[in-house]
Amino acid sequence: MLRSAAKMLGLSALLYAFFFLPIGDYTLYGHVTRIAQTREAKELGGELSAAADDARRSLSQRIGQLGNPVEEREP
Repeated sequence: MLRSAAKMLGLSALLYAFFFLPIGDYTLYGHVTRIAQTREAKELGGELSAAADDARRSLSQRIGQLGNPVEEREP
């Protein structure tokens, strides 16, 4: 129980620091949101989304092939 309380206290401290303690002119949250709004970050997000779609399609095809057993060929 003491470990759980320590973990919750640590997590609370990290969240407080992330949202409320300024690092320079902005909090860490402010820095992250400003970085996420840049053109480069948006391009990266689009590329990651396209890669995830490709992976999803590939996985769907492989799962679909599992239902169709491969016929054995004679040598």
